[in-house]
Amino acid sequence: MALPTGGIQIWTTPGAYVNAIATDGSGTYSGQTDAQGSYTFQSLPANTNYEVDLSADGYQDFVTYVYVTPNIIGEINQNLQPDTSGWITVNIHPSGGTACVDDGQQCQTSYPVDTHATMVLQFRNLQVDKYHTVTVYTDGYQPVSRNVYVTADKTGSLDITLVPLVPTPAPAGQLTVHSTPAGAAVYLDNTNMGVSPIVLTNIPEGSHTVRFQMNGFQELATRVTVVAGENVDVPGTLSPAQPATTRKAGLSGSIAIIAIGIFGSVFLHKRKI
Repeated sequence: MALPTGGIQIWTTPGAYVNAIATDGSGTYSGQTDAQGSYTFQSLPANTNYEVDLSADGYQDFVTYVYVTPNIIGEINQNLQPDTSGWITVNIHPSGGTACVDDGQQCQTSYPVDTHATMVLQFRNLQVDKYHTVTVYTDGYQPVSRNVYVTADKTGSLDITLVPLVPTPAPAGQLTVHSTPAGAAVYLDNTNMGVSPIVLTNIPEGSHTVRFQMNGFQELATRVTVVAGENVDVPGTLSPAQPATTRKAGLSGSIAIIAIGIFGSVFLHKRKI
């Protein structure tokens, strides 16, 4: 037994070359209006609701819904509205990332990032005779925000070359190191930095040890705290090295005298014998 069918009659203005698509969830049917703006979908499975899409170059798309009843031809009579919107073509190098128009009203995303390719995106349905803002976010690159004007002929274009992010330097400060007397070797955390007086720059913030070494003077070490963006004065007053302690020969002399005394006694004793 044949299934019941129906149809949809379409009338449009403008007349010719309007694309018509009918979809019921299980099948899609398409056609195009003739010079009088007419097209009929025939033998459509009945008792089904259809989405009908009408489109034509230079006009806004139109969407409606029609329930098809057995042996009945439903009718759509529609005047399509001129499409006054425009579009922007955006060329982005390298390819990859997310591009948005007008604070996220439209966004497109593409990954992974390809440094050897250019990504071409097109944003449509934009108001003409107006500036629109295009923003691009890509991992490892500086975000970009540019304005582009969509002209009355509906087009706008933009070329964007992304710039890699520069790593943010660690917070650092400066040490001004001087000693009395001058000319001492200066060590920062056991690394020889030169001779005092000396200015040490780009020192990571935090606690550090500064040591002074100089022949004839005692070594001096001090702890300093470096604050980002600030200079810390590090003075060092060196103390003369103490002379080495020498041992007197009193004990050796005593031993020698004792030895002489012993041998002398033995000699005298022998003479007595």
